[in-house]
Amino acid sequence: MTDISESNSHSDPAWFDEANALEQIDARVAQAEHLQSGIDYRSLLTGFITDGFCVLPGAIPEILIDSIMADFHTAAQKREQILLRMGGKYNHPGEWGIVGRRKRVIDFYVPSHSALEAILAKPVTDFLSLIYDEPPLAFQSLLFQYGSQQAMHQDTAYVVTDSPPLLTASWIALEDVQAGSGELCYYKGSHRNIEVLFDTGRAIWSRDIDDSTVNESYINRLSRACEDANLELQTFLPKKGDILFWHAGLVHGGSEITSKDYTRKSLVTHYCPHSGKPNYFNIQKETSSKEPFAEGFYSSRHYDVRPESNNPYPIYTGGEDISIK
Repeated sequence: MTDISESNSHSDPAWFDEANALEQIDARVAQAEHLQSGIDYRSLLTGFITDGFCVLPGAIPEILIDSIMADFHTAAQKREQILLRMGGKYNHPGEWGIVGRRKRVIDFYVPSHSALEAILAKPVTDFLSLIYDEPPLAFQSLLFQYGSQQAMHQDTAYVVTDSPPLLTASWIALEDVQAGSGELCYYKGSHRNIEVLFDTGRAIWSRDIDDSTVNESYINRLSRACEDANLELQTFLPKKGDILFWHAGLVHGGSEITSKDYTRKSLVTHYCPHSGKPNYFNIQKETSSKEPFAEGFYSSRHYDVRPESNNPYPIYTGGEDISIK
């Protein structure tokens, strides 16, 4: 089931989308307290505002990434502690082994403390706090072993919160990414003035309401709009530990995998302000919770993260299939 909230299409603009956003950067950075030294947050904000994305090289230590991957392989062997998504379905990885093409592990920051440390590392929470004027809430993640080859899209069409302009994502490279691995690609500057609705007139796609042709039409028209605007299509070839942050309106996807020998290990996370609310909070009111960690917060649709639950296994309430044994 795709979460739907019609309020997702109506929200005041974020400060970084205002006409004078670049003029606000110096004051916002100067007013921020305890930012990590050695990081040029002014340049990061400038890139985010102008291009729709920015890159922070080497932000996650290699030892932490190695710990994430060790957790990943351990959890894959235990299997019952992780949740996979493929083709719109959530699945227990009984047939999966250690790796699986076109599969992604959901909310791995719950079973992996190392993944939680990475997605709420200080450079991450510092940058997002500058974006939000408050601490961030990490509310969804996807861990990839291989390139997704996902069609070009904007996150607001599929990831629903009560304040779409403030939806933000991070992409952490868990290895050096090679050309041909299905690397991340995006249209630079597409977060500005590229707005395509589904044929239904809605800004959000629903698996329960819309058939695949509605989604395909949206994807085709979105890519064509970027091409007609002469926007540059770029690919991301990061080094292990690099982070890319992107704006909710950035049109992005996964390149074609042309070398089957290459993996593209990565960890993608979606965030909103701590005061915000992912739409699953409206559906799973009893188990939804915002838990503090470091200088941010986290929640999960698929795990009960409340301390009193003490439940290490994925949970699921919704319309899609799942087999957890």
